[in-house]
Amino acid sequence: MSLSNFFYEYFVKPLQTGSGYNPYNTIAYGILLILGAYAVLRLLRRLDVRLDEGLFRALVPFVILGGLIRALEEFARVSGSGLVPHSFLFLTPGVYFLILSLVLLSLTAGIALEKGRYHRVVFYSGMVLCAFASVLFLHDLYLVASQRAISLFSGEPLRLQVRVFTGILLFSLGLALIAMLPLRRLNLASRLNTLIVWGVAFDAASVSLASLSLGYAAEQPLTQSMLSAHPLIYPLFKMGLYLTILYFVERDVPRKDETHWLTKLILLVLSLPMGLHNSLQVLLGV
Repeated sequence: MSLSNFFYEYFVKPLQTGSGYNPYNTIAYGILLILGAYAVLRLLRRLDVRLDEGLFRALVPFVILGGLIRALEEFARVSGSGLVPHSFLFLTPGVYFLILSLVLLSLTAGIALEKGRYHRVVFYSGMVLCAFASVLFLHDLYLVASQRAISLFSGEPLRLQVRVFTGILLFSLGLALIAMLPLRRLNLASRLNTLIVWGVAFDAASVSLASLSLGYAAEQPLTQSMLSAHPLIYPLFKMGLYLTILYFVERDVPRKDETHWLTKLILLVLSLPMGLHNSLQVLLGV
């Protein structure tokens, strides 16, 4: 296989068809994430901005926005309806570049408008964009409810999807409550850690229940292998892995160190948007 054919088969074709991940693009995206995180830190330092708890909180709406955009794109691609086009910018890894660009724009505007209070500008910019994306989602949900758009579960409008979506929420809350017990015993519980833990639980629950109840296949080959063995293996593995990382970050990396917040941000980015994407995809029936 030539290099161009290899690149098309494992990188371009999955984006065109929505077939998800394979070992090659998964490794490549992981490397890009590490390099991108380092580049972002360098860029923030050039802007004289520190990645601290304040900026972490301000970035949460943009993390949510990523999940919303992926769900909107998936609906448009599968149903042929919707307002978000099938484009590289709305797919992984393109959506990361899109969100990063929006963050940098809002951050630059915040620095220009309020040098010492740029967190507010970033936070409210993200909230406005999330509100806009939510309106688009409600539009798509209306198309499904009124049967004006293709759904994989047509004939029983929203009933099955709502049940599974509710199950995902309840299962994720249960997982998060159980996972927070050891963190509380170790005095590591906080609102932001709770958000990270719930984001991981939300992702794990959405993948497991969508696979178990609706026959969805996971995009990641390793994830699908665990689900095929038993639906609970993936949630236990992912929760255990993320809790271990979170524990060592809290124990070994000082909160004043930017690496502390960068690692937590990566944990949130790799969980909460996926949970939103998966669960909203279920609700839209695609």
